[in-house]
Amino acid sequence: LWLKQLTLFVNLLELIILAKVFYDLLKSVGKAEILSKYASVMFLAGAEIWIFLNLVLAIIMSVPVWNSYIHGTYIVTAHAMGSTIGINSFILLAGVFFDLENKNAFLHNKLLKNSFILLNCLLFIFWVALIYAGWIRADMTLKSTGLDFQGMSEKIKPALVLFSFAGIMMAVLILIILIPPSKKLLHIFHSYKIKPSEN
Repeated sequence: LWLKQLTLFVNLLELIILAKVFYDLLKSVGKAEILSKYASVMFLAGAEIWIFLNLVLAIIMSVPVWNSYIHGTYIVTAHAMGSTIGINSFILLAGVFFDLENKNAFLHNKLLKNSFILLNCLLFIFWVALIYAGWIRADMTLKSTGLDFQGMSEKIKPALVLFSFAGIMMAVLILIILIPPSKKLLHIFHSYKIKPSEN
């Protein structure tokens, strides 16, 4: 009995956190001018969106009836990838751009903004493709279709092809986003480099 009560409490806590994240997202909408000016704020706003999406997915996954079928499918991978790329990576990128902005070494530009938007679109496709693949596998398991692993893999192959394409394009975009700040950071590093003392 106490375990069920604990589960209910955790689920209610997740809903409260979800409501708070949603409220923060609504507040971020009113900061369009700051988002268009600072790359660091733009990436933090992106991380907030992915916190919200992954929290919704986590709540769905935590429902006991669904969890037994979802566990071990690509839906769990989608949650992990959404957290790693959409949250952790975006926060790290925000930190890099924040450091450059403090040194007045980086200005927000159209290429970065477009790359950021496209990266989020690709990440969403990547994320949804994994969820779809996981859902199909869970559905086939639930219905006991009798298909073996290879048969199931054939059914979800289109989703995995889409997932792979989106993943490759994301890797290219992340490189495009990272090259300009990397050059700036190297320039700053060399400018602060201590010269050997002359005897």
